[in-house]
Amino acid sequence: MENLAFIAIGCVMLIFRKSFASLIIDFQNRVWGFRFGEREKKASIFVIVIVGLGFITLSLLAIFGVIHKRGT
Repeated sequence: MENLAFIAIGCVMLIFRKSFASLIIDFQNRVWGFRFGEREKKASIFVIVIVGLGFITLSLLAIFGVIHKRGT
């Protein structure tokens, strides 16, 4: 069941990657006083896509029994 949640999280990350990246960069600029701009937003989008695909891939592998949790 948790694997389906991770797939959903990965899909949401891929669908809303631009707004999520803007939210992250704006938060860092406001809270930490950074002056990140468009270049950093593009880098954040790249990282969000990689992490989202990782969530989806690992969850699918777990669903199909290719990988297992430790201790189970």
